[in-house]
Amino acid sequence: MAFCYKCGNEVEKYYNFCIKCGEKVISFSTIKEVKENIPLDKEQSDIHNKTEEPSINSVSSLEENKSNSNSVKQDNDTTSGTGFIIGLIILGLIFYIIFKLATTDFVGFSTFIPAAIRNDNSTTSMEEINTTLSFVAEQMDARVDVNNDGLVNCIDAAVLFYQFFPDKSRVRIIANDNDRTRFYHLFNSVLIDGEWIPIEPQSKRTGHQVPWMTAVWGTDKYDPRLNKAATLEYRRYIK
Repeated sequence: MAFCYKCGNEVEKYYNFCIKCGEKVISFSTIKEVKENIPLDKEQSDIHNKTEEPSINSVSSLEENKSNSNSVKQDNDTTSGTGFIIGLIILGLIFYIIFKLATTDFVGFSTFIPAAIRNDNSTTSMEEINTTLSFVAEQMDARVDVNNDGLVNCIDAAVLFYQFFPDKSRVRIIANDNDRTRFYHLFNSVLIDGEWIPIEPQSKRTGHQVPWMTAVWGTDKYDPRLNKAATLEYRRYIK
């Protein structure tokens, strides 16, 4: 017995054509063999090929998507790392500013303290100033060199005045650097009636009647606007 490969109809073995559809007979032993060997038309063949293996364009698209995904991930990692570094820098700047604010001795030529917040001990008497100036003169005559630089100068005078003054809350060490007049000097300021008044700690030793910086040096050479706090920098020389 034979079967028509086109319609599957049973055909007598001596027939060369199918009596049902007229197709030429090819001998197969079973219906399964007929169906397995029926040729596919073009559309079915295309579907079959697409199912069997992906096209080149599909593979390229998948690889491109994978590449884009990796690129986005790398960009995200880079952005995260940059943000972390910037955060550390900002945090460091904040700590630096806090440190400077905590360790800076703010002072101007005349810092006024309102009477409402002053206490009875917030002023300095001339007796305290003159007594301290006398101690400074004695030490400088004895060639006391507080910073061991081989010189006896304004650094020694300012540090000694700060050291011998009876109340450290009412005395400061001040620096004044004036490039225009080439005036580079270290001295002190004391709190008098709520104001910080600059004084020359060497005034008694040099024979001046009053210790005020403006009286000793004059405003042509000494510019009080250039005063800056230096207590924290120089008080380490106190012995």
